[in-house]
Parts: sequence; C-alpha cells; structure tokens
Amino acid sequence: MKCILLVRVSSDKQSFDEQEKELYQMAIADGFTDNNIISIAMVESATMKSEEERKGLVQMKEIIESDRISCVYAWEVSRISRRKDVLYSILRFLELRKINLKIKSPSITYLNPDGTVNDGAEVSFALFATMAESEMRNKKARFKRSAKKNAREGKYSGGNVLYGYDVDDNGYYIINEGEASIIRLIFDLYISNNYGTKILRNEMVERGYNITIEKIYEILANEAYVGKHYITRKRNNGFGDVGGYERIYPRIISEETYRTAKVKRESKHVVKTESCMLAKGLIKCPCCGWSYVGIRGKAARMYKCGQYNLADKHGRNCENKLTVQMEVTDSILWYASSFLYSLFLIDVRNSDTAKIEGQMNVLNQKINTAKSFIEGASVKMERIGDLWMDGIYTDEKKDRTIKKIKSECADKKKEIERWENEIDNMRRIIQKIQSLDEYTLFSDSTLSISKIDDRKKMLEIVNQFVDSVEVGETEYKGKSAKTFQLNFKDGTTQKFLTIGRTKNTRFFEYMSDEWFEITDKVLILQPF
Repeated sequence: MKCILLVRVSSDKQSFDEQEKELYQMAIADGFTDNNIISIAMVESATMKSEEERKGLVQMKEIIESDRISCVYAWEVSRISRRKDVLYSILRFLELRKINLKIKSPSITYLNPDGTVNDGAEVSFALFATMAESEMRNKKARFKRSAKKNAREGKYSGGNVLYGYDVDDNGYYIINEGEASIIRLIFDLYISNNYGTKILRNEMVERGYNITIEKIYEILANEAYVGKHYITRKRNNGFGDVGGYERIYPRIISEETYRTAKVKRESKHVVKTESCMLAKGLIKCPCCGWSYVGIRGKAARMYKCGQYNLADKHGRNCENKLTVQMEVTDSILWYASSFLYSLFLIDVRNSDTAKIEGQMNVLNQKINTAKSFIEGASVKMERIGDLWMDGIYTDEKKDRTIKKIKSECADKKKEIERWENEIDNMRRIIQKIQSLDEYTLFSDSTLSISKIDDRKKMLEIVNQFVDSVEVGETEYKGKSAKTFQLNFKDGTTQKFLTIGRTKNTRFFEYMSDEWFEITDKVLILQPF
C-alpha cells in the first residue's frame, strides 16, 4: 500500500520543504517506505478555488483511482482547503474508499484501525473546518477594507493599472506623461473636430499611434481621468457581495473637457441605436440553418453566421466562416427593394388611390389620439401635484410618475412628427403618381424613393418584398466574388454578384443569362 503527502502553499514565498519533511517523517513512522510515498506539492490558493479548480486535489483523486492508497497526510486542515464544502467533499471521497486522513497540526487521525470513523477526530475536523472558513472570511474582509482605504487615498490596491498612470515606490498612482499626452490628444481631437471614433482612430494611426477604436472609446468614457472620486464597475467578489471601490487618480483632463466629450458621445450613441441592418434575419446559413448576424470587424461591418465557431449550451457550432460586407449587402437589398416599391406604388395608383387616403385617415386618427394624450398629461401632472401636497404621494413617487408622463409625451410627439411626415409623403404621391411610370418614379428627385435615408423606413420596404437572401462565393473573370440570391415573397428571385470591398465594390446583376454591371445604378449605403 502507498500513501500521499498533500502539500500546498499559497505563494512562492512559502516553502514546501518544512511541510513535506514533517509529513514524510509521519509516513515513515507509520511504516511506509520511500518507494511507497507519493508527494503532491502545489502553489495555489485554497480560498477562492473550487474542488475542480484545485490541481493538487484533482491529481490526488487521479492517483487514488489508479493506485493502491491507504492514507493521505496533510499539514493542517486549511492546507487542504479553506472552504467547508470542499473539505467535506474530500472527506467523503476518502471515507468511501476506506482511505485514512491524517492531519499534522492539530493531530487528527480520521479513521480507526478497523476503518470506522473516529468520533473525536470527526468533531475536531468539523471544528477546524469551520475555523478555516471563518479565517478565510476575516482575511478577505480585512483585505477588502484595506483595498478600499488605499483606493480612496489614491494608492494602488491590486489589479491592472489604468492606462495613463504608473505606481510610484510608495504605492501611489502617478501620471505616466507619455500615455497622458495621448489621452489629452484624443479628447482634444474628438471635441474640436467632427470626428467619430472610427475617423479619430484613423487620425491617430496616421500620426503614428497604434491604438484601437475600442481603446479610444474606453478612454473617452472613463471619468477617472477627471481626478474625482468615482466607483469602479461592480463585480461579485466571490462571496455573494457585489460592490466597487471608490478610487481616485491624479487629474489628466478637466471636468469641462470630459463633460463636453460625454455630451457629444451620447448624442452620437442615440443616432447609432436608431439605425437598422437591412439584412437582419434574412440570410440563413446553408450549413446550420442559423441566421446571419451583424458584427463589427477590424475593417468594416459585416454579416456572418451567428453560430460560427461558437459551441453554445445547446451544442450548436458551425464551421461556415463566409462573411459578407454589411454596406454591400444592404446596398443590393435596397437597389432591388426600392425598385419593387416603385412598382408597388404604381399598382396602388392603378388599383385604388383611395387606399392611400384611407391610410392617411388612420394616421390622422393616431395623431389626434396622441395630441389628446399630450393635452391630458398636463391635467394628470396637476393632479399628481395635488396628491403630493395632500401627503398621499411621496417626493420619490411624485418625481417618478411625472418623469414617466413626460417621457410618454416626448414619445408621442416623435410619433406625431413621423406620422405627419408620412401623410405629407402620401399627399405628394397622390399628386404625382398619376402621371409617372415605374422608371420615372424610381428616380424622381421629389419622391426620392431610391434615396430614402431613413433606415427604419428602408427596413420596412425591404421586409415588404424580400423573403430571404442566399450568399456564397465564386470566381468572376479570374477574381474572387460574392454571390447574392434574393428570394422575394411573390416567388421570384434575383441574382447579384460583387467584386471588391465597400467603396470600391463593383456590382453585377444576372439578366438574360448574362452578368451586367450595375455599379453606377446602385446607391452604395454608407456605414450607419
């Protein structure tokens, strides 16, 4: 029979030698020889790691399952783990296999010679397991208090050092002037020029700075550079508590500079979130059947299979790495859909102009309803004020309710504006459509069907006609090309082919058994 010496230290500063030597002497005293003693020595934490994450415990189990082990020696209970769930799991594992556990300090021999559990040892083990976990909690609490104190005083308290700073010999944050100059330049260029983060990144690269768009956005959004106390992002600390440190760094930019950049950044963000991807949900992967999704690549936006190289909890994983440029794909969709939309309007003219007038009446009803809501909102807010004066509403409830009503009124005003614009467009269509054929309608500058820049409206039109899109790869005249087949809801199809990328893309349409270039006819949509 053999035995295992389970030796663990929590840092490289501690030595295995003392623990291993005394455990070795215990094993020799119990009759084991050098050839029958297996030592498992690891540098790892017993505080945070689960049983499966502790390499020493995993190795111990593997040896026990493959060899004849009769005893495991440990320096003390906390050397196995400081978590009671892990300790009792290991104890059950050993007990089921009739393997004894011997602790050096305090002296504990868990099994009697006949293999039964020693009552006194069981009580001692439970006591020291509780003490080990309690010590772990106290240690963590002390560390947390110390870290919070240091963070508030501008001292390093663990983790990564924020870009723009270094740590001096006394542990305090100091400005890294080289990185700070880059931070100031980013803020200056962003505020003083009509730059988005993409153009700003190109400008920085042209000036010789190797920096990503993500890093630029991270810098622009970080209030720490103002030099005020702020709460770091919240995260679970491993014990169920969620919180963050109140840190302070030396000032690199002024508060006014940060605030100006924030206003610009948030206004840009609103525009971005209101934009739409025209091919959303239309492209199905030929390999797994999953929908293509829009992503931001290193050079451009693109569509790719949503399950490519991604094994999720349902076991889905696709190897289809074919991607298509978002601007190119959306341009093809709009080219085909906008022409069909002009035909649709001609059909409407020829069949029943009254349908448009009916739609206008519905929109007018919606407008009147929304206006009535806005007019009644002021009465509601006056009543809320009365309830607050009477003590029925608290300050918090009053403010929350009024804020909600104002938000709803703002939404209604936006809807009214959109509906009124739609009515104006319908009026113009009714006035002009009687004398227009489909080709004039498609290119007419007044109706501007081919030049609509409202992405939501464009998406509605695309979904009105297109059922799905099939994408692929091929060669055309010796050059690699991407193929697109648009399947329409009326059962017809239309095929396209593209060569090149984004602004330099050449577009071809398959007509009369040949490919005809249509680059000059396609409105190439710009990134949103």
